Amino acid sequence: MYLFTVAKVKQVLSVLPEKMQPGFDFYGVSWDVVFLSVLLGGLGLLVYLWWNCLLLQKQTYLLSGGQMDAVINQHKKETELLQTELEKYKQQILEKETELKKLDDGDEQKHVRSALEEQCEQSRKACECLESDIKSLHADLVTSQHELEEEQRQFLEQENKRKEMEEHLASLESQLAESETAQKTAQSKLGGLQEEVLEAQEEMSRLERSREQLEQEALGWNERCGELAEQLHLAEKVRKDLEESMLFKDSEIQALTECLLQLQLDYSSEDEESQQEEEVGEDSVRVEECSAEEQESDAIKEKKKRRIQKMVDVARLNTSLKIMEEAKERFQEKLSDELKAKQELEERVQRMVTANAVNEVEVSELRSKLKEVKQRLEIMTEMYHEKELSLQRKLTLEEYQRQQKETKLSETEEQMQDATEDVQKYRYV
Repeated sequence: MYLFTVAKVKQVLSVLPEKMQPGFDFYGVSWDVVFLSVLLGGLGLLVYLWWNCLLLQKQTYLLSGGQMDAVINQHKKETELLQTELEKYKQQILEKETELKKLDDGDEQKHVRSALEEQCEQSRKACECLESDIKSLHADLVTSQHELEEEQRQFLEQENKRKEMEEHLASLESQLAESETAQKTAQSKLGGLQEEVLEAQEEMSRLERSREQLEQEALGWNERCGELAEQLHLAEKVRKDLEESMLFKDSEIQALTECLLQLQLDYSSEDEESQQEEEVGEDSVRVEECSAEEQESDAIKEKKKRRIQKMVDVARLNTSLKIMEEAKERFQEKLSDELKAKQELEERVQRMVTANAVNEVEVSELRSKLKEVKQRLEIMTEMYHEKELSLQRKLTLEEYQRQQKETKLSETEEQMQDATEDVQKYRYV
């Protein structure tokens, strides 16, 4: 019924022009809440008016009951008066009969006797009329007492029903208050659930953005890993080339060291031979000194040149060896740095993969939580509508029962008015 009235009101408001149509809310309050409060206020006003009508009916019942008691007391007094008059008439009849028995059979006595008999007959008729009136009044009194008892019983029933209705009204008011509190709690829960839904949606959007960012970073790191893998492959090739060149240089160094050792041995042997030759052939060669000096000086110069050349070559080889060793150390350091960077990148990629998995799990949990919250929201709205419909049905049923009871009360009032009118008629008669 509430939904039907709301739909009709919306249909009527939609017919109005745009300037006269209301907004989306009433000073920040939803129109559904306003319609519901107006409907509940109207129902409360109807219940209050019905309760006042019951109080007025109770007062009228009390007045009619007091009137019936007064009428019954008046009838009792009238019956007592009639009984006293009847006793008087009976006493007069007995007195007249005794007087008739005492009188003789004369003409005057017959005349007096006939007059007394006529008076006695009249008194008997009057007594019979009085007895019939007393019986009718007694019957009326009994019927009025029965009617009064019936009315009192009906009044007690109506009073009990009124109390039951008041209790039921109090229970309905408590149910209405409970429904209002439940509505407020449901609205607060609905607001909290909507906030949770918004927070969950924001969290999901944030996680989606972080997931996209992580995917982009993962793509960048994958490209970086590919580049580093290529650089590592090139470094491996360079390292192999350097190792081969180092082996070759080591062999050359070994050969050069052997050559140097051989040169030192040759130089030492030549010095010894020259000394021996000088000592042995000092005397014999003096003659030939002049002729051979030039040849020896040329040979010595040639040997010195060769020795100097060899020493220069050795120094050059030593410098090139040092340069190669330094290059080897640099390449080894670079290789170790690249290996460390590769290991760090692998660890970072692994951490990113685990973080992505954790984010996916959190996103799935948030989606399940959002789905659960939406289901709870739908269930709460359905329960609220069902409770509202059940309360509306109860109110309509109570309104129907109240109308029936009002019709019954009006019928009983009419019956009481008819009974009071009959009692007044009997009293006037």
